[in-house]
This record gives sequence, C-alpha cells and structure tokens, in this order.
Amino acid sequence: MTNNVFSVSETGTATVNKILVCGREVAISGPIKKADLDKAAKDNGIRNYVVKSDENRDLFVEDFPYDGVVKIVEYNAAKARDGVFTVPTSTATSSKIQVCGREVAVAGQVKKADLDKAAKDNGIRNYVVKDANGRDLFVEDFPYTGTVKIVEYNAAKVVA
Repeated sequence: MTNNVFSVSETGTATVNKILVCGREVAISGPIKKADLDKAAKDNGIRNYVVKSDENRDLFVEDFPYDGVVKIVEYNAAKARDGVFTVPTSTATSSKIQVCGREVAVAGQVKKADLDKAAKDNGIRNYVVKDANGRDLFVEDFPYTGTVKIVEYNAAKVVA
C-alpha cells in the first residue's frame, strides 16, 4: 500500500533570523543586515538604537550580517557613542513604483534593482518606465527620486 503523506524532517539546523523590536517579531530571510535593522527601527518610530544578541551581548556594525535573533533597544542620549545605530534620514521618502495597479514604496531613490524586483514580483519580464507625467525614463535617469510607473513592454517577435 502506497502512503501519500509527506512529512517535513525536523533534523535540519536552519537558523531562525528575526529582529525583536517594540514587543514585535520581524522575521528575516537570510542573515540580518544593517538595512533590515534600520527598516525595523524606522517602522516602529525609533531613530537611534542599540542592538543586543539573544545572550544580551552588544552587537556592532561590524557584527553584521548576523544569523540569529537580535533585539533593537531605543537609545536616547544627548551624544552618540560607539555601538549606537542611527536610522538614516532621507529627504525623499516619497519615492514609489507603480506596477500592475499597485504601489511599491521605496526608501530613498528608485534604483534599477528596485525596478527589476518590482517587475519580477509582478510577472513582468520586459518593461519601460515612465515618470509621473508619462515621460519615458531611461537607465541613465536612475537613481530617480519620485514616482515612476512600470509598463509592460511586449516587443514584436523577430522572424528570421
């Protein structure tokens, strides 16, 4: 008799990476990077922070990327010290990509890699990019601050 029930093996030693911040858990795929810390802090209204390991050991910039569980602790002091991370402030936090009727927020300027990811996530292989006024944008226009729109491009097939 054939058994069609599959079981997940629990013998793997996969590392669980997550950030604890303001009583919340933020799961991270892959090693935790400084950008992941900054995003988690910013999403929770924290500008300056220190990072602690699971063993309550201070972690510093040179310790990242990091595998495991870390905790962001808000740091309020008149003067910064070593080991205090600061979320970069961006004057242009309103950049976004419009694709397939959705908006993808982008921290800072829109880069080619952001466009490629947004297109791929929406099943688009070839595309053109327009600014908010419908003007075509080209590779040399990036990084770009503001709103851009990805439009799928279906080129005519070349028949030899």
